[in-house]
Amino acid sequence: MTSRDTVDTPGMAPQSHPAGETETSPSAEQVAEICSNIIGVDIPVSADLFAAGLHSLDIVRIAGVLAMKYGVHLTAVDILDHPTAQRLAEHLTGGEGGTPGE
Repeated sequence: MTSRDTVDTPGMAPQSHPAGETETSPSAEQVAEICSNIIGVDIPVSADLFAAGLHSLDIVRIAGVLAMKYGVHLTAVDILDHPTAQRLAEHLTGGEGGTPGE
């Protein structure tokens, strides 16, 4: 945690986008990369995050990074309900062509 009560995620600086645009649709590969960086092991998109070593603090960190990077609201329950990078990315994008976080 930082002095501003935010999650400190080394190596996960906010992405800059042209003309103030934000990226709002994380791919499964992007979610897997974020999870891999936080958990500390390489995680395939279809691998169960909990079997890979995910624990409660990691859930908070992943939710924070995804919120910061993609502007989505994500709860710990969302991660528990969607325990692979593929399923989490689908949830965040609303499935086929949906809106993130719906």
